[in-house]
Amino acid sequence: VAQLASEAVYNTINNTIDDIQINTDDVSSADPSIIIDPQGDIKTQLEQYYETVLDLDAGFYKILEHNKIGLADPSGKIIQKPKYDEIKAKNHQGLIRVVIDGKIGFLNLKGVEVLTPRYTSIENPQNGLMKVSIDNKYGFINATTLKEVTPCEYTYIYPLKDGKYKVLKGNLSSYLNSDGSIAQ
Repeated sequence: VAQLASEAVYNTINNTIDDIQINTDDVSSADPSIIIDPQGDIKTQLEQYYETVLDLDAGFYKILEHNKIGLADPSGKIIQKPKYDEIKAKNHQGLIRVVIDGKIGFLNLKGVEVLTPRYTSIENPQNGLMKVSIDNKYGFINATTLKEVTPCEYTYIYPLKDGKYKVLKGNLSSYLNSDGSIAQ
């Protein structure tokens, strides 16, 4: 658990996490969630255990079982069992967007859920922040740490030219600084 926690922190802080190596030498080949034969066609081997296997991005595979989608890494190791409704391609931060019950979150490249699916929308990062929404209320999360900076309590957020934001909350308006903190 401690190793997974440290890997999650590493993967949320560092923008490039393509250098992760996964070693499956000590795993029994009888385990259907692990594909050990590097010489064989991994996709074909995965299809022995799952209904559908689709190429995702950078050698990752989406695996479909009972209308739920999981994720296998380029070696064929199942890094996330099928439980999501959608899995999207890796973004420039090295995070994989997942959707479950209409809520969006992120996995890192080891399959660790670094942002629990709870948002109805997540926009691409701008100025180190990602605009998110829950039930038509908007806020910000830090694009690097994925921690909430501004709670989802505003009816809308408008970016201004100086890097600040105008926010609406009901019929009241206010301003946020470029880091998402309240300015006025």
